[in-house]
Amino acid sequence: MGSSLLVKVVHAVAGVLAIGSIMAGFVKLSPLLNSITHEEQVHKFATELYKPWDFLGLTPDQLRMLVGCAEMATGLGSLVKATRLASYVVMVVIYGGAVRTHFALHDNNVGPAAVFLLLACFCLGLTLRAPAKKPEAKAE
Repeated sequence: MGSSLLVKVVHAVAGVLAIGSIMAGFVKLSPLLNSITHEEQVHKFATELYKPWDFLGLTPDQLRMLVGCAEMATGLGSLVKATRLASYVVMVVIYGGAVRTHFALHDNNVGPAAVFLLLACFCLGLTLRAPAKKPEAKAE
């Protein structure tokens, strides 16, 4: 029973992370989901969030779109078993970068990024820990 509860918790955490990443990316890319939040993202990237990443040579809009596409791609990729591991690795990088950005800007709004980073680390750890299933022997 404990094992089945753990599986349900893991699936719930992975689902929250996938949906949250897809929504976070979509809001950065389009005003369709929430126009106010989209405009806030456009403004924050243009005025603040790009500064710690200026060395990349991207404009604020390019950086926002890169992050948004990466969030959506990793959220969707985490739903597919073949791309799950790579998605979680990239999520750790994305949300680690988000935490770094908030700290570099002395921004107190680091909470959501930190939660997503912890969820991504949790899912990555469980994915790495999961034993590979052995192929079943064919009966002759």
